[in-house]
Amino acid sequence: MNVDLNLRSRSAKPRERQALLMRAYELGWDTVIWNIQVNEKITTEKPAETVPLDIRQTRAAHQQRVLVARSEPQPVPGPSCASSGSAKNNSPAASIRQLSRVTVVLEDALDVHSLGAGNDPLRAFDIVAVRPTNARAFSAVCQSADIDVISLDMSRRLPFTLNRKLVDEAVRRGLHFELCYGALLDSAAARREAFNGGRALVQCLRGRNLVLSSGADSAAGLRGPQDTVSLANVLGLHSGAARAAIQAAPMAAIKHGQLRQQRHLPMLLLSKAEFDKRSVLQKRDQCSSRAGADADSGCGSAKRRRTDAAGHCNDDNKDSDSSGDSDCSSASTQGSAAGMATQHKGDEDYLDFR
Repeated sequence: MNVDLNLRSRSAKPRERQALLMRAYELGWDTVIWNIQVNEKITTEKPAETVPLDIRQTRAAHQQRVLVARSEPQPVPGPSCASSGSAKNNSPAASIRQLSRVTVVLEDALDVHSLGAGNDPLRAFDIVAVRPTNARAFSAVCQSADIDVISLDMSRRLPFTLNRKLVDEAVRRGLHFELCYGALLDSAAARREAFNGGRALVQCLRGRNLVLSSGADSAAGLRGPQDTVSLANVLGLHSGAARAAIQAAPMAAIKHGQLRQQRHLPMLLLSKAEFDKRSVLQKRDQCSSRAGADADSGCGSAKRRRTDAAGHCNDDNKDSDSSGDSDCSSASTQGSAAGMATQHKGDEDYLDFR
């Protein structure tokens, strides 16, 4: 699954965003993340809304995707984004996943603590990224920031030196570093700075936790997965590591964001009276379940006692039968008939009990 971790949602026009989303699907991207960049603390920012595509647009995008991939057209599962109509079961439709992201430009190292679990607006975003602008902010982000991605602006010279120890610490904590290839398609000065900074970042990471994204805000800035791999080869990545930077690493960053959201679940605060009330109700439920279990065991004991009593009655009948037989040998025929009647009555009692 090819993932573009950075599509800038700067344009508020739905048609431009639709064109950008359709172009991303046509080129072979399966998941895109709409990015919002803020230059201050997050207070009221909301994630970018997903872009709806109608049936005509999804069919055209799927046909163009097949032509780009040079493969036979195959039906694709139902669209994950909203559509304004119902398609036939055998008609192909674009299936592209849309997520949300926020990138905070960090200037003060003390603002790292505001990116923790106490910041409620951050919970609405699937990915939280930080772009440090100085050495202190970069050090604080690598060591203690509760985020998912560290984004570096490679279109200009970095104002700090990449420390290998800090990079290793961030990798150990599960953070990912983002490298946008859009600067490689810009002016000559931007290409030179992006080439130098990109090679330095690749050497520090050694192919670990590196994410390649476009950072595009228009269809002209997008490239396909194969072109992205070719651009990564220029920076010193081999083909396997380059494909991992657009497939495995972005998926790992998304999973890291999901775990971050689950790790900071809200707590329920109760007063002492409410806690005591819930404890009493819980103990009452336990006692009722225990009483039910004791009742079941008591019924089993009663059944066993009835069975033992029936066996004892049967033994008594057998003893009376044996005494009746001994009396028959010395008494008259009426005595033997009485003993046989007693035995027959005992058998009937036993059968009635069973």
